[in-house]
Amino acid sequence: MQCLIRKEERGKYKKLFILLSIALLSTLAGYSWKWAKAYSITDGSVQLEKLRIAEVTRGDLVKDISVNGRVVAAIRPTLFSPSNGSVELKVRAGDSVDENQLIAVIHSPQLQSQLEQEKATLQSLELEVSRQRISNKLEKLGFQQQVDVTSVRRDATRRELKRAQLSIADQVISVIDYEKAKDDLKTAEMEFNHAETEAQLQSERLDFELKVKALQLERQRVLFNELQRRTQQLQIYSPVTGKIGDLLVEQKASVTENQPLLSVVDLSGLEVEVSIPESYADDLRSGMDAEISYNNQLFAGSISAISPEVKNNSVTGTIRFSQDIPVGLRQNQQLTTRIMIESKEGILKVKRGAFLQSGSGRLTYLVTNDIAKRHPIQVGSIGISEVEIISGLNEGDQVVISDLSIMGNSPMMRLTQ
Repeated sequence: MQCLIRKEERGKYKKLFILLSIALLSTLAGYSWKWAKAYSITDGSVQLEKLRIAEVTRGDLVKDISVNGRVVAAIRPTLFSPSNGSVELKVRAGDSVDENQLIAVIHSPQLQSQLEQEKATLQSLELEVSRQRISNKLEKLGFQQQVDVTSVRRDATRRELKRAQLSIADQVISVIDYEKAKDDLKTAEMEFNHAETEAQLQSERLDFELKVKALQLERQRVLFNELQRRTQQLQIYSPVTGKIGDLLVEQKASVTENQPLLSVVDLSGLEVEVSIPESYADDLRSGMDAEISYNNQLFAGSISAISPEVKNNSVTGTIRFSQDIPVGLRQNQQLTTRIMIESKEGILKVKRGAFLQSGSGRLTYLVTNDIAKRHPIQVGSIGISEVEIISGLNEGDQVVISDLSIMGNSPMMRLTQ
């Protein structure tokens, strides 16, 4: 009896094992068919972890570029020697200076000697002009005296002629005496006229000579003032408030006229000089907004100038701070700058990736479940982190944004874990 029961139990277990085996084989056959079908419609597979997949969204996009720049001084005057001599520097490189602060002195014995000589000449001419004025007054007085004397003599002869006219009427004097009285009057009038004309001409001569002396004095005064100005320029003052830049000469060195001595950096006029790829040159214009990164902070700025010349496939631009210049900024310091070229609202966009280069911005792979299918697209504005999608995709689509070369230009690929 017990043997019969055991045989029945063995039969049940055997039957159960057979059923389980059949179910397992059916499941494996289903998966095998699914895998076979997937392999039949794709050109291969790629691991999902090797791809970057992003979702197409709708929102705002800023077309911008990130460029490196260096801090430059918009105002950086270089000071020159006004004369030959030796230089005495009052500052060192990096010293802070105020506007109109004495920073260097040129010692020029030659210029000082020339100034003293011209000063002596100027004083001599001033005395000469003063002497000429006094002499002119004396000579004019002498000529006026002659005029006055001849005027008195003329008046006297007029009176004599009147008496002669009365006397000749009464036959008191002879005709000869009367004629002589008339001749004396003519002589007196001629002397008076000549004396008056001579006085006028002599006065003009004296005025002319004085004017010549005065012009010589003025010329000498201009020459002296110029030398005095050049002498005063031997003391060199800072034109701006800032810091001393480069010292171009050594202390007590001999210098020549117009030789560069040093430069002063105006810290209130620092700007950022950036090198922008040539491909963006047509999109740039003065006044565009920019962001300058410094000490983990962002500072607003704008493009103040763009060079019209292309060098090494790039153009040079200058970005000016919109607000106060950050404290501690130094010339030639390297900074990262972001330039906002264009802003768009409510557009389709996707994260920027290597697919732009490998797909030339004309295709990507559209991901549906575990299948990636090659799909044509058209991109528009390109920002630092996002790309505008003009056509080919819809909001919510999942696309490959990494390098597409891993797909081997296949029209369809299966994604595996």
